[in-house]
Amino acid sequence: MASMRRSIHSRRQSHARRRAAKLPECTSHDNPQNPKQRLKRQGISFVPTEYQKMCSVKFVFSRSAIGHWFWVRFHLLAKRSIAASRLKPIFVGEHGGLILEYRFLIVEDSLLVAMDIEDAVQRSGHKVVGIAPDMKVALNYSRDADIAFVDVRLADGETGPEIARMLADSGIVVIMVTGNPGVVVQGVPGVVGVMAKPLTDQASRDLIQFAVDRKSGRTGTPPARLKLFA
Repeated sequence: MASMRRSIHSRRQSHARRRAAKLPECTSHDNPQNPKQRLKRQGISFVPTEYQKMCSVKFVFSRSAIGHWFWVRFHLLAKRSIAASRLKPIFVGEHGGLILEYRFLIVEDSLLVAMDIEDAVQRSGHKVVGIAPDMKVALNYSRDADIAFVDVRLADGETGPEIARMLADSGIVVIMVTGNPGVVVQGVPGVVGVMAKPLTDQASRDLIQFAVDRKSGRTGTPPARLKLFA
């Protein structure tokens, strides 16, 4: 055991001597690797600029501390961007007032009718998050919508009333827009009302404004052709 310890000790000493032999023989005041001292030996004076004096203050961080700081910063920025994407943008109305931009979902299997409603929504200063021809697509958009216009007969059958009820349970203002208003004449739980198609441009604007008023907590003036559910 003693011989093994002596062997390890002698091996460490030999490693230390080898490392010392590789180091340049210099003192802390005369380092040949220092460019400032090399210029000084050649008779060239080194005068630092104001910028170099300013940059001479150094903050020492360990690699782990810098990595942690960047990670925390990235995480906070990511959270802020996600939160900002869920905020409702604000724009100035015709009379100078601030108006919230609401997100509309159009549940309609007729593409031409859906595009007409989409155009009216966009001209009113709001956003259409999607056009859904059936229940599956409509429920996929439910999390991103504030207001929904729902037809009765869709690509998967007369699923409109059920979709409208489910959207209303999610806190969405729902109005049925259909060519068959008699199907839902008894009303749908949670749904505001039903309006018969086709819609004129003025009827579309009035319906959109009424839906926005309901979402904003205002009473609003319902369009003449809108039947409100009790």
